[in-house]
Amino acid sequence: MKEIKKIPKKTLKYELLELEKEELIEVIIEMTKINPKNKEFLDVFLKGSDGINFDAMITDAKKKIYRFIYGTSVYSNNHLKLREAKKVISDNAKILKDYPQHIADLKLYYVETCNAFTKDFGDISSNFYNSIDVAFDDFCSTLNKYPHLYNMFSERLKILYERSRNIGWGFSDFMEDYYFRLKNEFEKGK
Repeated sequence: MKEIKKIPKKTLKYELLELEKEELIEVIIEMTKINPKNKEFLDVFLKGSDGINFDAMITDAKKKIYRFIYGTSVYSNNHLKLREAKKVISDNAKILKDYPQHIADLKLYYVETCNAFTKDFGDISSNFYNSIDVAFDDFCSTLNKYPHLYNMFSERLKILYERSRNIGWGFSDFMEDYYFRLKNEFEKGK
């Protein structure tokens, strides 16, 4: 089977400009059928913040993240699918690129859920904690880029810090360091 070459963005843009309006509409409709995320992106793009139920979108994403971390039941062996959980975040981040508060919410939820998992089941592995460290660092980068979001998450950060105490593999030290760094940076002058 012959491999399909990816069309460079510039060429794709040229090809799309050559289509008739009806052809372009048909291509867009077909793309929404191929992947539901394409439809979500189009909804956000066309309706803007007024026409989108962000709560439902974020709740659905959080359910998926939870399911990939905890699995479908306590007896299942399909838990800790961290890559898939992070993909939920990245897929939604593409759709919600103009709404950083929702992206930050999902990033922090991932860390909170992983923290709860280790509290429920004990120490996991250094790779698990490294994954959480990277995700939390990414969340912190979002706060640094959008400092006005700190107040929205400060209480959750405090709770996460308290719940991460005494967890192994240096995780609690990492969380303590980041928590106080954020707190000092964003709460100075208050």
